[in-house]
Amino acid sequence: MSSAVSAWTATTDAQGRFRIEGLPPGNLVVEAFAPALPWVRVDDPPPRLAPGDDLAIAILLPPARSVVLTVVDDRTGEPLPEVEVVGLWRTTRGPGRRVETPPVPRDGPWTVRVRAPGYLEDLCPATPREQFSPPPPNATVRLRRALPVTGVVRETGGKPVVRARLWLRSLSGDGSLASVRVEATTDSSGAFSAPAGIAGGGIQWKIALPGGGWIGGPTVNVPRDAEAVALPPVTLDTLLSLRGTILDPEGRPVQRAEISGRPPFDEGERIQFPYLRVVADPRGRFALRGLPPGPVLVYVSGIEGWATREHSLDLRKDEVVEWKLDPQEPIAGRVLDVEGRPVAGAVVTIDGEEVKTDAEGRFRLWGLEPGIRVVSVEGIPGPPRLIPAGSTNVEFVLPAKHR
Repeated sequence: MSSAVSAWTATTDAQGRFRIEGLPPGNLVVEAFAPALPWVRVDDPPPRLAPGDDLAIAILLPPARSVVLTVVDDRTGEPLPEVEVVGLWRTTRGPGRRVETPPVPRDGPWTVRVRAPGYLEDLCPATPREQFSPPPPNATVRLRRALPVTGVVRETGGKPVVRARLWLRSLSGDGSLASVRVEATTDSSGAFSAPAGIAGGGIQWKIALPGGGWIGGPTVNVPRDAEAVALPPVTLDTLLSLRGTILDPEGRPVQRAEISGRPPFDEGERIQFPYLRVVADPRGRFALRGLPPGPVLVYVSGIEGWATREHSLDLRKDEVVEWKLDPQEPIAGRVLDVEGRPVAGAVVTIDGEEVKTDAEGRFRLWGLEPGIRVVSVEGIPGPPRLIPAGSTNVEFVLPAKHR
């Protein structure tokens, strides 16, 4: 259950003092910022206001400085006419030949975002090592032009994939993902286009399919001097659906079973398919849409008390299946002392997984496959006991010296 978050504000007087009335007791998060000084957050550890008490805290705003940036076109090296520098709480604007950042800590760490119309946003400084170093007096930022991007998505045989949603992101110079992401949706012909928002260099993409799930492909390399980006056509195998019903051993529907499927992983495959996941409805029915033809692995798992099952299919057309889930086996019992009294908090280990006994000395572990399990209790000497899964009246006696 989430709780509401309230905020109170105050302004310091000529002596730097402030007072806030009406705060509820508990942990507080205090943030402070002032003109020409960096923002500070006090929450590690958070100040704690006790019921009926007042709380006095001292906040030290570190010395600050502004860095003079020169922001240039990545291709030509020419300063940009108008740029925007975004700090945590403030934004500055000015010509690219000389623009000051908002105040940043004099001794670091520091980072700002640099923007300009028609260019991709970038961080300054660009690397974590520089971000945690004291800021220099001056720095140069090279912004890459944002280019329009077009492409087409079709199935094998030429049928367009309609209403597929694409996400495209440029790679920064160090190979990491740039912060700007472009989104587009295919039209009735399978084509898509997006306004300026991609730069030359490496581009990563993925597609959200209209039936559910997404796919991602290899990085596309675009010349840095390109004026527009035309992605190579994306060809997908005709996508299929798998429908079915999940039942228990008596033929009754299993509600809220989770079904997930995808092709087996293939080292070096051209297109990566993630698992598609759905949840069975109250009648145990499900539909996985957007699977490619060929081998498919499907996992079916129920809520607590049901075993997970794996199914391997060779999908060549839309199919309908009916699968049954088997109940998981528990092991349950009690831990007693030599006088027959329950032992609370005893540690019971079942196949390497630990559970503790409750106030009545009882323990239970669900989710076991049928078979013999290795069970031991901390404090009972000798070898562990071998107990069949499904046993629900197991009893252990803790020696007197361990009570």
